Amino acid sequence: MKLTAFRRLSAALLAFTLFFSACGPAAPATEPASVPASTASAEAVTESATEPLTWDGYVPEVPTGTESLTTAAVTTEAPQTEAPETEPATEPETAAASEDPAAEAVEIDLDAFYAGVTGGLAVPELLDEGEEVDTAEADRIERVMRAYQPSGEDVMVNNAESFYFYDQLTSYGQKLYSVMYMAASEPTGDNYVLFYSSADPSDAQFREDVNCVFWCMLCDHPELFWLYIKRSIRWRYASRSRNSSYWSVYFYVDEEPEFERMEQEFNEAAQAFLEDIDTSGTQEETARQIHDKLIHLARYDYGCAQRSTWQDIAHTAYAALVANSEGQPNTCVCDGYSAAFQYLLQQCGITACIVMGSGGDSYDEMGGHAWNMALLDGRWYEIDATWDDFGILDEPGAEDSPHYHYYVEMTGDPAFMDTMEHWQYMLSTARISYFTMDPVVYYTQDGRYRFTFRKNGVHVRDCDDPDSWYPWDFVTGLLPIAE
Repeated sequence: MKLTAFRRLSAALLAFTLFFSACGPAAPATEPASVPASTASAEAVTESATEPLTWDGYVPEVPTGTESLTTAAVTTEAPQTEAPETEPATEPETAAASEDPAAEAVEIDLDAFYAGVTGGLAVPELLDEGEEVDTAEADRIERVMRAYQPSGEDVMVNNAESFYFYDQLTSYGQKLYSVMYMAASEPTGDNYVLFYSSADPSDAQFREDVNCVFWCMLCDHPELFWLYIKRSIRWRYASRSRNSSYWSVYFYVDEEPEFERMEQEFNEAAQAFLEDIDTSGTQEETARQIHDKLIHLARYDYGCAQRSTWQDIAHTAYAALVANSEGQPNTCVCDGYSAAFQYLLQQCGITACIVMGSGGDSYDEMGGHAWNMALLDGRWYEIDATWDDFGILDEPGAEDSPHYHYYVEMTGDPAFMDTMEHWQYMLSTARISYFTMDPVVYYTQDGRYRFTFRKNGVHVRDCDDPDSWYPWDFVTGLLPIAE
């Protein structure tokens, strides 16, 4: 949906309690409601609090009690996975020429090749703590809110039919999410959006709630690519009731001067990408087209991975579809691939999620990594577009290899590439957690060499690690399981 539609939906949803249920979606809202003037908690609400303080008539609700983000306990442990007892099905060997027993054998361990494409996902810092303000400053903020005039142009676009993490939250979590999204929709530094909280904003629990919901929002909205790397959302708060039964919390986002330009470039790139995607078939067919086109378009940013900094545009969908911080087109790291894949699927009506955790060739040798889950024709699958990008020609030093011209040859072989580009495609959670590729053999056209490719792979959701970062634990704990 476009931003305007999301604002209207958010305003309606904020007025009703929508409970998270493992058995079905939240109950639909009907229309927005104003803050009731007769409630006991509202007797200290000033006239300004019952008037719209932001565009589109959004009216925050006064809380009536302790709130929680989900009504069900968050799963903080992913399913236990071990090495499979039986060998996986053997992939067919591919041969570009006749199988010559005299061909010289060349063993290529892809564990070493893919070692450069993990560790690109760095653990970020938490959001800054909120700032308490006095009554005079709170009054000034609310005057700014009333005077604020939105630009009227929606440059932040996401036509998803639903947003997975939003749907997992309670009414309280959804309100907090919607307020932050509205603040992010116009990052001007003075676009304040009001949220009433029954929890003291100075308490650790409130900050934890804000961080968890913030990450739910980011994981639903790849178009917030600039916010993903800057984490520039802020909040200020003040007690606005006589007995401090609730607080006014004012969310805003630092000014982002390049916001409109970059969003427009991103929108144009996504639209151009999708122009030749045929969505008339099954969702599985649509997803495969997007997957294959994306991994042929994008290339891995080894420089960003080596720098290990999360404040780099290469971590975003913008880098995958437009360019990285150095102006190199379609160059990104794993979360860039994953965010772009998710966004493109969303525009085609497919529910998709980004998964943040660790990946590598074994549980002892892992680095930060991101991949996807997609709901295709009613069934969840795990997909790692980064590892499916068999960019052997882009590997640093590849041109210096004595076998380089054979690498060029094999990347032109459709059967071989079909195997190499889908070994991490549409897997179950158990399968992607511990994956052993059966050897893939390629015979060179001149009959001189027989290349054998081998690869092991593990993926661990961040919540598997007891010492991991709690917002990711929360978000990954909400993820579905691909059976």
